[in-house]
Amino acid sequence: MSETDDVFDLSIEFQTLLNEAPGVLILQFIKDNWSYYRNWMNPGRSEGRGTAWETSRGRLIKSLGSIEVRCRDGSMDRLERTIFSSKENHGKMPSPAGLSVIEVPDPRDPTWRLLSHLGVAWSVTVGTLLEYLSELRSAQASLEKVSEVYSRMRCNCKAEEGLGLIRRKFDELPLIYIPSGRMGPTSAWHCGMQCVWDGGQYLRHTPSWKDYYPDLRGFFFLVVGIRKETLGTVTAELRQVTASTEIKHIASFLIAANTHLGTSQDYHTDDAEHAREEPPILTQCIFPVTSTGLNSTFVTLYSAQPRDVWFIADRHHLRQSFDRIVPLPAFSVDEVAHMPTTLRWMGLQGRLLSSQVGDVISIHGRIRLHARYTTWLRGEARFVAR
Repeated sequence: MSETDDVFDLSIEFQTLLNEAPGVLILQFIKDNWSYYRNWMNPGRSEGRGTAWETSRGRLIKSLGSIEVRCRDGSMDRLERTIFSSKENHGKMPSPAGLSVIEVPDPRDPTWRLLSHLGVAWSVTVGTLLEYLSELRSAQASLEKVSEVYSRMRCNCKAEEGLGLIRRKFDELPLIYIPSGRMGPTSAWHCGMQCVWDGGQYLRHTPSWKDYYPDLRGFFFLVVGIRKETLGTVTAELRQVTASTEIKHIASFLIAANTHLGTSQDYHTDDAEHAREEPPILTQCIFPVTSTGLNSTFVTLYSAQPRDVWFIADRHHLRQSFDRIVPLPAFSVDEVAHMPTTLRWMGLQGRLLSSQVGDVISIHGRIRLHARYTTWLRGEARFVAR
């Protein structure tokens, strides 16, 4: 190869060296002859060169990046996936963010700076950590390994530029690792906007980071900007209700919505905004209704549309009286008692049996009904029946 060549590639002899020699010997060979090889490997030599030279150099660096090299923890890894450290005692320490620390003879020799031109990371930057996190998505990730990456990001993102980069990447790419468990039988990666920091155990499609990374609260709030569970979070869960959703989870969603609606003025601005809007879930079939008995496992999902006729048993005696007579949600009376604000928000108070039926009192014998006392006792019925 000539220093003036714009198109170049590895010679047959060097390709044989790549295939046969240990990685450390190849690097030592390049280091000893760096004054020659830098003409094609150092990007600082690109002045006055064309795109052909840059393309050839990129192809050359990619080939060298595939060299298998030994790391200080005893493992083998590709050169392009390693990081350099001049600290000799780094060998037994955990690799920064899981990146492999390359092992070279005499790491304090400044000539090894040439490795930075061959794809070796010279310092753990936010960009390096984001690239490594992206690679973990296609590898065997673990909660411990990902937690270490997040911890390093927290330490390395002091500059506002780093903060902005992390927020942007976490919104655009699925960089949040959630292991298998409550969210599903397999692990998954999510974008930042798909998660909350703290949410109820009933959430099925919205991961809660607090459950997996309790020690990284500051990182998620200040760096990634993850929010708490809101009314919008709960309604998003309700939109994904299907026939396979457990009834207890649907009841939990409606009760949680009741909590957020009750504090919508001072809990979170998103709650206040959602509370002022018409519920977007009224047309969806999310209410598990049965007409074959409240102890039956056969339920059908109904909507809140007028065409779907069903009622809500909000008193124990009404539930017993109208069981199997009219379609009723498969919720207990106690569960219904914890969602009154939600039912009003959805305009369902007219479906409450207590608002649709009346009592007919019949007296036998000579005893005369005390009207005023009876009226008062009726008003206390819900407390007496508990």
